[in-house]
Amino acid sequence: MAGVTLKRFMGTFDGSGSAVWTEGDFVADTIARFKGRSAPVVILAELDFGTLDDHTRRLLFTGITRALWRLECVMSAAVEKLLMDTLT
Repeated sequence: MAGVTLKRFMGTFDGSGSAVWTEGDFVADTIARFKGRSAPVVILAELDFGTLDDHTRRLLFTGITRALWRLECVMSAAVEKLLMDTLT
């Protein structure tokens, strides 16, 4: 995406304890770090897990509920089957 920059956590905090971020148009972060925040569009990328245990369900719930307008999920065929089998 020409001309579009990525905003990401630098791994440090300022004097008031707030996370330090790079400048950018899009935020890239883990689901766990995105907890408590929202965005118009959320893309959950590289979903690939073998079981749908409690921890995975909580992470998915957090990721899915961050989207205000649109959610896109990029997942392996195995995860797609696991989710479809669980939901139907």
